[in-house]
This record gives sequence, structure tokens and C-alpha cells, in this order.
Amino acid sequence: MLFDKACRCLNQSFALVAHSRFPRRAFPVAGAVSPRRQVTCHHHHRSLITITITITITITITITITITITITITITITITITITITITMTVAITITIAVTVVITCIALSYIKLTIRNLSQRSPLQCPRCRLPPQTLTFHQPT
Repeated sequence: MLFDKACRCLNQSFALVAHSRFPRRAFPVAGAVSPRRQVTCHHHHRSLITITITITITITITITITITITITITITITITITITITITMTVAITITIAVTVVITCIALSYIKLTIRNLSQRSPLQCPRCRLPPQTLTFHQPT
């Protein structure tokens, strides 16, 4: 309905322009234009509607594609950050376990060495003859 009003307005404009250019030429109805111009006017409006709809659909598709690409990039970045954090945590845990194992091995070696040294001689041995004393007193020098 709006387009019909616009068409009528355009037709009247065409009629005024045509009458001012060719004043001796009379159209069958006052204020009207030739049928050819009216068809052109309707066809022109239909073309504008088609172009407008096409542009709107194109813009909508472009915006949708842009949003989809943005979401995809965001998800990709999030996954990349998650993988990076996971790898970093794994490396940190691995290093912690390795250091703990090394420290434990060193401590066990030291404990083993200390036990071996302690088992080789009793603290109650005579410092001179290395025999266990019969009493708590050691050999007196003669």
C-alpha cells in the first residue's frame, strides 16, 4: 500500500514534468502519465524492493558469518590456552616428581651408608683392640 502511494506520487511528478516539457501534448487523464511510465514506475519499485531484500539478506548473512568466525576464533583461543595450561601443569608435576625421586634416592643412599658405617663397628668397642669389652670400662694403657 505504501509502495502504491509512492508510485502514484511518482506518476504525478512524471505527469507534471511531462506537461511542463510538452505543454501541447495532452494525456488522456489529467495528472496521469502514459501507461509505459506507470509500468516503469511499478517495475522500478519492485526492483528496489528486490534489491533492498537482497542487500538485507546479504548483510544478515555477512553478520552471521562474522559472528560465527569470531566465536570459532574465541573457542580456538580458549582451547589453545587450556592445552597450554595443561601442558605447563604436566611439566611442573613431572619436574616435581623427578626432584622428589632424586632427593629421596640421595636421602636413602645417605641413610644406607650411615647404617653400614654404624654396623661395621659397635660403639662399645675398645678403641685400641677393637674387641667388645667385658665390662663398661675399656682397656687401660699399660
